[in-house]
Amino acid sequence: MNFKKFLSFAMIAQAMAVLSSCGEKQGDGAMLQGHADLPEGTDIQIAYSPNYDVMETQYIRVELDSLGNFEFNPEFPEGVTERDIQLYVGDTNLGAFIAKGDVTEMDIKMDGHKAVAEFSGDNVDINRFVNRAAEAFYMMRYFSMDENDTTSTATYRALLDSEYAALKPFLAEIKDNKHNEYYTAVADGKYKWQIARLIMDQAYREGKKEIEYPEYVEIVRAINPNDDIAGRTNLINLWIRTNLPVEAEFGNPSAEPAVAELALIDSAITNPANHRRATGMAANSYLVYSKPTPDQVAIFMDAFKKTAAKYPDLIERYGATAESIMKSVQPGQEMPYIPMLQTPDGKEVSLKDFYGKVIYIDVWATWCGPCRKEIPKFAELVERFKGNNKVEFISISVDEDEDAWKELIATDKPAWPQYRLTPEQNKKFSTAMGITGIPRFILIGSDGKLIAPDAARPSSENIDAIINAAIQGK
Repeated sequence: MNFKKFLSFAMIAQAMAVLSSCGEKQGDGAMLQGHADLPEGTDIQIAYSPNYDVMETQYIRVELDSLGNFEFNPEFPEGVTERDIQLYVGDTNLGAFIAKGDVTEMDIKMDGHKAVAEFSGDNVDINRFVNRAAEAFYMMRYFSMDENDTTSTATYRALLDSEYAALKPFLAEIKDNKHNEYYTAVADGKYKWQIARLIMDQAYREGKKEIEYPEYVEIVRAINPNDDIAGRTNLINLWIRTNLPVEAEFGNPSAEPAVAELALIDSAITNPANHRRATGMAANSYLVYSKPTPDQVAIFMDAFKKTAAKYPDLIERYGATAESIMKSVQPGQEMPYIPMLQTPDGKEVSLKDFYGKVIYIDVWATWCGPCRKEIPKFAELVERFKGNNKVEFISISVDEDEDAWKELIATDKPAWPQYRLTPEQNKKFSTAMGITGIPRFILIGSDGKLIAPDAARPSSENIDAIINAAIQGK
């Protein structure tokens, strides 16, 4: 599996939300009270998972008040009294620890091009560790979105080992024995997960299987799928992948491996939290990224409903995804919904305005890693067809954050039309088209009928031939 894809898939599946401005700093009730002294336009988002389940992470945009203050006071699930959160400040990943009845005070400022945080209030020792761990294990530090990057696995591994060593003094600062023991186990689990991730990418590049690498096998053999730490640190996903009774290829539309995965989860994972995490991940991986047919979806959902019987919210969520696939549009059909597209200067145009030409559409977002990785290839494709008035290339962003979209295209200055769907238009368009993950490429004929509702990517070897065939009406 190419982990670069896996990482962003998981990110795409997460829900986005908005945190309203808190007004003046009130000092009562909020578990996190923060102050940010940052360059104008710096974006801050809080990543919060109520159950430490990556598939249920909420990304919450922080709005500062007139003094640069903000508060965060989420509702914890029943029985939960503390949680770690992450804050994405520009290109920097920070962390914080919050607990009921306590107040974490966090001061964020810039140190050169990097955001840094200082803590006061309660649990300073834990906060310092959680913040340093967020930097040490930030996955974006250990791979590049640039396909021409030649950084070796050994270089990334040396960085990881160095960061893990630098983290240990922060662990030693944690005074409470229970928390010290817990975070020692978390750090060890995240370290092993990062090692395995690096091996997965190396295996992908070298055309091998992960189990051909002794260190990977050693890590997997030591995983207890019912250990809380295994669920918290993604190690459970390695265990499932390695212990499947049938060989599973990421993106395989066959229902057999996915159903086998559900059976393995049911037979081996008794830890309720891990069982739920694994069940949701199995559904997301199969329904969103494997491109199954309606018949295959029906087979999978029969098994999924049994495994997820205790989780009606998961059945509702992925049942909607399954229904969307089963009603998905097919080649040769008319567009099921014609969206209105927003231009960077706030005007509106209809997708129908482009009819009469072949249309190749990139549905993307600024926060989507695989989307951004395809942009250079899209630019090359546009350049190769430059001057051909029979085809139109357009990018349609689904960013809720309009400013983030405008800022990126102002920086990149793409040479083809850029549009955005408002949240309302995005919901209607994505539902009609069965779009459950991005990037999504759509190819429409000059007659307005769909040639490929889920078209080849710009990075595909045969993309030029596909576009030329569409132009020629073949």
